Parts: sequence; structure tokens; C-alpha cells
Amino acid sequence: MSARKKDDEELHQITESLSHDTDTPPRPKGFVRLIKPILITVLSVICLLGGIVLHKTNSLDKEAVKTTSYAPTKQKQLSLLTQKPIVEAKINNGIPTIKNEITPLPVKEEKEIKPVIPEPNIVSVPTTETKEISQEVEPKKTIDFTLKEAIEFKEHFLTEDSCATDYQKLLNLSYKTKEVYDVLNDLSPYCLSNQKPVKNLREAFLKDKKEALIIYYKENNPKWLAYLKAIPASLIEIRKINPDTNKPKDILYKAQNEILSQNVTKAIEYVTMLPLSMQRKMNNFYREAAIYNRAKNSLDQLILSFEPKGE
Repeated sequence: MSARKKDDEELHQITESLSHDTDTPPRPKGFVRLIKPILITVLSVICLLGGIVLHKTNSLDKEAVKTTSYAPTKQKQLSLLTQKPIVEAKINNGIPTIKNEITPLPVKEEKEIKPVIPEPNIVSVPTTETKEISQEVEPKKTIDFTLKEAIEFKEHFLTEDSCATDYQKLLNLSYKTKEVYDVLNDLSPYCLSNQKPVKNLREAFLKDKKEALIIYYKENNPKWLAYLKAIPASLIEIRKINPDTNKPKDILYKAQNEILSQNVTKAIEYVTMLPLSMQRKMNNFYREAAIYNRAKNSLDQLILSFEPKGE
């Protein structure tokens, strides 16, 4: 009876345990859905890290293989370079000969660096011929135009004779100096057209002199009196041989006398003493005087160029 009671108690405990297990609710599905992507990402990261580690190990193995493959060749070359030559002494007719049995090094594919050999310093020793050539002095070039011809050229210019022949001689020279070029440029208005230097200057002065006198009369006299004085000044040429005052009319006479004496520089000084209104009417004279003085100075420089110059 007690044994059956014991069996009933055990059966009752088993049934209670089964009923208790069936009463516990199952795990929710949301937890599984949440944990599943996390596990997938963790596994993928682990796989990626494993691939990187494998790649690194493979590259390190290849480099190790290269270094091990090149090392014997380099050691072999070094051993060949450091290898001492095997010298064999043979006697050939009493004369010992040495035989070198160094095995040639393999040809490298790399470009060989050739040593730079400095060129020897070549000292040129001058010969006697070069000394003679260096001691020769270049002859001084001279023009084929004499001092006498230059003086005659100036006389023809001052006396208003034709200077065309003198000008042509200078123009035909094979070698021309600066003085020759200046004469050719400054004498061309006279020698190429056969114009008279002093005549051109005198005509330009007389033309401007009339205009200057008319202006002077208008500024210092009534209108009707200035008109009466201007008529003889424009029709008749009057010149005083010995003007003794410093009036504008006498200053013009002094300048005119200097032009006839071919002292053009002094004539210009007198003209600059006139009132400004009268000087403005002397433009033709100023132009012809500048051409004349420039031509005369060029001839003077040509004559001076024939004088010997010191060291």
C-alpha cells in the first residue's frame, strides 16, 4: 500500500512538471529578428579581416622569396669581384709569363657607368709665325683727299665759286671719315644746286628786313605816318655804310654790313638786339644763317682733320 502511494506521488509530480512546462510562454520572434543582422555583420567583418590578413601574409611571402632569390646572385658577384686572380708562371724561352684566369663577370642588363676621364690641359705654344703676325700693326686708313684740296674747297665756298667738283671728289672716296660725311651733308644745298651761299643769305636778310621795318613803323608812329614810311622801305633798298646809333634801323644796317663781309655770326648777334616783334620777322634769315654756318664749320673741321694728332 505504501509502495503504491509512493508511485502515485511520483506520477503526480511528473504531471505537475509537465503542466508547468506547457504553461511557460515561448520566446518572442522580435528578439530573433534583432539578433540575426548583428550576427551577420559580425561574421562578415570577421571574414573581411581574415582576407586582409591572408593577403598581407601572401605579399610578405613573395617579397621574402624575391630577396632570397637575389641574394645568392649578389653574393656570387661579390665573391667574383673579391676573388683573387690565379696567377700561373710559365717560362717561355727564359721569359716568365703570367696568366690571369679570372672568369669574366656576367654582362649586366643595367647601363654601365663609364668613368669620366678629365681631358689633359693642352698648352698652346706660340710659334714664330704667330708672333710675327701679332706684332704687325694695322696700317692707318687715310682718305684720298689732300689738305690742299680741302683748303681749295673752302675758298670756292667763300668766294661763291662752283664747288660741284670738290663735292664730287669727296663723294667718290672709297673710305670716308666722319668729317667727310659732315661736309657731304652740310654742303649739299650749295654744291649740288650751284647756289651762292652769301647771295642766299643776303636775299633772305633783305626780305625779312622790310617786314621788320614795317612792324617797327606801325608800333612807333601813327597809322598814316607808318604807311608813308613803309612805302620807301619796301621799294628802295637803303643801307648805311657806317651806322653810329643803336636804333633798330641802324642795328639792321650793321647786321647787313656783316653779312656782306661774310661775318654771319656777328650779324646774328646784331639781329638778336632788335625788339622781339622785329626778331619774329627774321625767320628766313635765321634759317639761311644756320645752314651757312654749319657748312662753313664742316669745312673747317675737315681741314683740321689733316693735322697730325698727338698720342
